[in-house]
Amino acid sequence: MKKMNQILAAALLACMAACTSNQKKEAATTETTATEAAAAAGDTTALAMTGTFEAIFPTTSCDGIRASLTINADSTYTYKSGYISEKDRQHESSGIYHLKAKDLIELITPSSGKKTYFKHVETGFVLSDSLGTVNQGELDGRYILKRQ
Repeated sequence: MKKMNQILAAALLACMAACTSNQKKEAATTETTATEAAAAAGDTTALAMTGTFEAIFPTTSCDGIRASLTINADSTYTYKSGYISEKDRQHESSGIYHLKAKDLIELITPSSGKKTYFKHVETGFVLSDSLGTVNQGELDGRYILKRQ
């Protein structure tokens, strides 16, 4: 009888673990396909977010920083940036993105878990914080990644 109770307890624990695992998988699938669903539903904002966006950001120390952001319909991205005059100071990351609000995306770098936010504006994308707040200032218009 005691052995039967142990077997039932083990089976119950295995069932509970499987249910928890399935719930996590379903949540991840729902989250990663949010942009695709929005595009299928005719959300023009989600469709306008896909493509390649580029800019040369001004700097005081060199010719500028060339930046390129590619947003794909399958919820993946590639972000490249680097100093124009210094080929050894280039950076590239790619991973998945999530639509956090109608005009805000969150880029997640899989290797580090780092999160970067971009706000979609009329002419492209601008770096923002997690709430969609962007820097305001004299040069703010020069930091917009524009569609190519």
